[in-house]
Amino acid sequence: MSSVLSLGIFTLALMVSTEASKRDPNKIAGTVLLVSLVYLGLYGPSALGFGLSIGSGWALLNQATLRMFPE
Repeated sequence: MSSVLSLGIFTLALMVSTEASKRDPNKIAGTVLLVSLVYLGLYGPSALGFGLSIGSGWALLNQATLRMFPE
């Protein structure tokens, strides 16, 4: 796979997982993170797996921060 294609897949997966996690962060973000980590564990490093795990992990981190430090 070329580097440009890998970057495109990573960026797309990052955007999709971040937006999906914003819709219902309590359920979707954790599920996407676990599925992407299992995918990475089974198939090894890939742009899709890293994009999904970073996007959903970022949404979980934001949610946890807002719960710990409410405005």
